[in-house]
Amino acid sequence: MEKPDVTIHNHGTIFTFDLHTEAAHEWVDEHVHVKDYMQTGNGFHCEHRYAYDIALGMQADGLTVD
Repeated sequence: MEKPDVTIHNHGTIFTFDLHTEAAHEWVDEHVHVKDYMQTGNGFHCEHRYAYDIALGMQADGLTVD
């Protein structure tokens, strides 16, 4: 089984998006305003109220999300 483009981790009020592919990085660069304090080593984190819509947008544009 191939690795998904994005893995999402639920930490309660914060969700972490780990980006595994160039397509995922490009999608985030185009669609999400990631502030410096939101960046992680290979992705970003955001408040729970935004996570669902971001995940839906990623899937709608063809990214695989786990």
